[in-house]
Amino acid sequence: MQHGNLSVFVITTTLLAAPALTLADTGTDASGYVGAQAAFAEYDPDNVSGTADLTALVGRAGFRASRYFSMEARLGTGLGDDSVDVFVPGAGNVAVDVDIDYLFGAYGRGHIPLSDRFSLYGVAGFTSGELTFDAAGYSDSESDSGLSYGVGADFHATDHVGLNVEYMQYLDESNYEISALSVGVVGSF
Repeated sequence: MQHGNLSVFVITTTLLAAPALTLADTGTDASGYVGAQAAFAEYDPDNVSGTADLTALVGRAGFRASRYFSMEARLGTGLGDDSVDVFVPGAGNVAVDVDIDYLFGAYGRGHIPLSDRFSLYGVAGFTSGELTFDAAGYSDSESDSGLSYGVGADFHATDHVGLNVEYMQYLDESNYEISALSVGVVGSF
């Protein structure tokens, strides 16, 4: 099994097992939460030399059905852009600025509690987003959507405040990928 296929298998298994674990739970851990993440994303286009390192601010709101499963929505916007060099016949390499306009999505998270304060999780869902490309006075935007997946860790500093770190494959299209390493804070209510 290839490394990428193994990651998808682990995440899928976790998310499929989560509803069964939720039914066995007493429900005393149910709560809502909101948070924000600083996402350090990488736009990796095919047939282009280099990648663009982008930053985004992603807001999160969700419901933790039990200590094993939660559902959430995310909305994000780009904070910083970068450029990639694209070869244009007759003009040579042209720097193209890339920026995240927005992203939004819905996800399920399967949690594996390792203690009362620390848990690992797999996340899977659907993301839609838009990028803007600028080069030599020309601008264009491209929207796309698709399945997303990732893994992360939550650390609950108190009963109502937590921190997390996450790796997410937001989009994996035929001609590019967008992935991100994020750090964030979350508040439960």
